[in-house]
Amino acid sequence: MILYISDDNEVLWSHSDNSVKELAHYINDPRCIRVSDDIVIPIVPHDDYMYKLIYHEESQSVTLEKLCKRPLTEKEIIERTHGLCLQSGEDSLMSVELSLDTNGKVTTTGNDSLLLMELLTSIDEKLNQLLSQKA
Repeated sequence: MILYISDDNEVLWSHSDNSVKELAHYINDPRCIRVSDDIVIPIVPHDDYMYKLIYHEESQSVTLEKLCKRPLTEKEIIERTHGLCLQSGEDSLMSVELSLDTNGKVTTTGNDSLLLMELLTSIDEKLNQLLSQKA
């Protein structure tokens, strides 16, 4: 069996065919080593953690080292976020508390759509003023 290890003895890849060591690219590479076919390489579990395989030269064995919790994929983030967002009978945007601090604080909750429209119009006007000043 052939193991290709990093400087800190992490197994980067393995191959059951010993003739790989005879290839020109690997013949003089000290990180490409031939080991006994009796070595058992542990199976990496498919859970929420990251792992790395470590080669122990003294005992001629490979062990699995648990590192840390793996980052969530984009799909998992979307699924978790979607699961946490429950929409009730009313529009969720209408129930969000908005506050705008220009000269005073305007707060609205519930279905006060007229006040929300005025607030959004005010924000739009302020943004237009800021953009026209830059131009």
